[in-house]
Amino acid sequence: MFKRLFESQLYVCLIFFAISVVAQNNPSLKQSEDSLKSIGKLIKESSSDSARLHLNALFFITLDQAIHLPGSFDYPFDSIKILGKLKSPDKRFRMYNWNLPKSDGTNISFCFLQVYNKSKDQYETFDLADRSDSIDQPAIQTLDVNHWYGTLYYKIIENSSIPDNKKYYTLLGWIAKNRFIAEKIIEVLTFDKDGIPHMGAKIFKNFQDGQVRRVIFKYSLSAKMALNYNEMGLPVGNKSAALLKQSGIKGKKAKMIIFDHLVPLEPQLENQYQFYVPEADTYDAFVFSKDAWIFLHEVDARNSPLPSKKRK
Repeated sequence: MFKRLFESQLYVCLIFFAISVVAQNNPSLKQSEDSLKSIGKLIKESSSDSARLHLNALFFITLDQAIHLPGSFDYPFDSIKILGKLKSPDKRFRMYNWNLPKSDGTNISFCFLQVYNKSKDQYETFDLADRSDSIDQPAIQTLDVNHWYGTLYYKIIENSSIPDNKKYYTLLGWIAKNRFIAEKIIEVLTFDKDGIPHMGAKIFKNFQDGQVRRVIFKYSLSAKMALNYNEMGLPVGNKSAALLKQSGIKGKKAKMIIFDHLVPLEPQLENQYQFYVPEADTYDAFVFSKDAWIFLHEVDARNSPLPSKKRK
């Protein structure tokens, strides 16, 4: 009883504190960070969905205000533990990404894109709306900021196509879909001529039916799947080697998206993804060539680092 009373009082105090910061005409980045840190801490500690949702609304408004302040693009926001921050290698955009867990084991993801518009010489902000639950066949859909397949991103890979020099930003992410299933996701972010972001692109060559615009791996939440971007030796003397030669990829090594090959625990459990786990010492990969990710089946990853800290 005393714990619930204390939490209730703390919750009310923090709401007033957050509202006071949001209401300021010119809060500093440090003031915004302090407010976000406090709200984020209470979101993590709150035991009810209602409290988390109300606090998250304040977190959202405060962060939106903060990233419109001068200097926010390079401000670290390091003290905000629930907030992920990523910059594209070319410094074109920054992502602010976080997750709201619900008591039923599902999650809602949130993301702001802060993008430099060269023609306007200013930063523009886009709020990505998580519509994961309502997107039919998400692997083959081209999505926009109002229809986003919510994910927590941890890596941005920048590639340019040949010969048109179009930029593709490939994102690696993870999300717990419920109490039983997790997903690792390879997403593709592009910008049109007006600087508007779009999610998904048909650049995954020779993978599944060729219609895939994002790659979604589903597996048991209790398992650990590797999905990383590393330099490794190119395959030789097999079908993958012949495909690489045909695609114009030369040399002995290349940077690749490398990932565990997933299989069901038993053959009769096929398509029941809560029972999918990585197959021991078996990896697949994508390597970028010209304008597409080329799929390589069963690559030798023994000499490639697969950091355990990036396994989820």
